Amino acid sequence: MEAKELRINNLVYWNGRLETIDLNSFGTQWNNSDGRLLFEEYKPIPLTEEWLLKFGFFYDKIEGVFLLNGVEIVSEKYNFNYTVFGWCEQVSKLSFKIKHVNELQNLYYALTQKELTIKK
Repeated sequence: MEAKELRINNLVYWNGRLETIDLNSFGTQWNNSDGRLLFEEYKPIPLTEEWLLKFGFFYDKIEGVFLLNGVEIVSEKYNFNYTVFGWCEQVSKLSFKIKHVNELQNLYYALTQKELTIKK
């Protein structure tokens, strides 16, 4: 992964473990001589319906979409990606296709100014 794809609090895989990007991650993106991770060692987490539920989205069976705070997600199960619809003051409706958890976290933050985190 490249640094430009990530924000603080993004979730990624490293060595098969779930990791959260923090300030230390950004401070050491070019070398790991001090034992910290290179961005290239991070792996994106595929976005699944399970992840949407972990983040607190609820599934509207009537509309066939996942919803949370004005963000609407349509699953394209056969293409293994999701279309995210959001609303903001400048544009009435935006549409983005995404495949990974960090993309959803970044887009959700851009639309709502709220961090998308795992709900307990």
